[in-house]
Amino acid sequence: MRKKILIAMGFVAVAGAVAAQQAAPRPFRLGHAGGGPDPARLQQALGLTDAQMDQLKKTWDDQARLGIRRRADMQIARMDLNALLTAPTVDEKAVTAKVAQIGELQLAQLRAEVDGRLALKKVLTPEQQKKLQQLRPRGEARMGQRARGARLRGQGRAPAVPGVPAPPAPPDED
Repeated sequence: MRKKILIAMGFVAVAGAVAAQQAAPRPFRLGHAGGGPDPARLQQALGLTDAQMDQLKKTWDDQARLGIRRRADMQIARMDLNALLTAPTVDEKAVTAKVAQIGELQLAQLRAEVDGRLALKKVLTPEQQKKLQQLRPRGEARMGQRARGARLRGQGRAPAVPGVPAPPAPPDED
């Protein structure tokens, strides 16, 4: 019984780490303090029209609102799972169902990120998409490596799981 609980906990932690590593990057960042794209810098860098900016702002606002709800749902589901696992008697069916729910929430997050990138592509002209691709690689590659390194050191979302070896750290490109 205890072994099954540890396996379930390990599965949740590993699934969270895998989902976090595979998650698509946010649509675009040019160093805005609010965490999202800085609309003025984005408009200037890509030569966006006011109509395009209005569409993008609405999309980002909608995504931000849904993201807040998804993160809250994920936190609640993880709290519920923890409560199930720490109960005096563990209901394995309930644990399995909760793990499945968490997996569905992670999948919904990945779908939302992909949908956001597709929405961005629909708003931009082919020339603007090329400019965006030219702007992206520098910052995203470094940001992605820092985030992966932090997760591997245990500073990210997924906690270290006893008995499960940590994956190797990514090589430094500097």
